[in-house]
Amino acid sequence: MLRHVVVKEAMSAELQTTAPETPVADAARLMIERKIGCLPVIERGRLVGIVTETDFVRLVAEAR
Repeated sequence: MLRHVVVKEAMSAELQTTAPETPVADAARLMIERKIGCLPVIERGRLVGIVTETDFVRLVAEAR
């Protein structure tokens, strides 16, 4: 069944993004509020990266 589903049928069309200068706490808060697992990072209209839940877990684990 899922073999015939294409990405555009599963993706979110309302894209929430962030900037490289956004404080980590603000990005995490936004992800929690919007119930999303990642944020594309946009700089001057160009995708420069993505921040994920795993990135935040890594930050906490490495802070110990």
